[in-house]
Amino acid sequence: YVSSQSTLRNDVPSLRRKSFGNVNAAGAAAALVDEEIVAGIEDLQVRLGVDQDGDGSVDAHAEPGAVPAGAAVVTATIWWLVRAEDREPGHLDLAAYSYGELAEPFVPGDAYRRVLVSRTIELRNARP
Repeated sequence: YVSSQSTLRNDVPSLRRKSFGNVNAAGAAAALVDEEIVAGIEDLQVRLGVDQDGDGSVDAHAEPGAVPAGAAVVTATIWWLVRAEDREPGHLDLAAYSYGELAEPFVPGDAYRRVLVSRTIELRNARP
């Protein structure tokens, strides 16, 4: 998940994950562990490519949790909006970031540098 705070600085966003802790001596599972994966991730979007007619190619795109019944997920496109940790004096980010399922482009209007990274991954073992 994306958090508004990093482990080292509360003014830097970060990509984080939660996992189960190790089993303790009494055999009980420890609480959930919250770990930072990388600082500077401001947003994360995922869109799935689905095959609805069984030919192995993408026929439509769907949000996670909204895949049509009987369709196979064959690709996943992931977007990361990465933001610098510090503001850059004299820089104004007026770029219109349009990606994923955003209703409107995101225009930050602040002094942070950003880069939008995306990757489409083909899933080799996709099944309906």
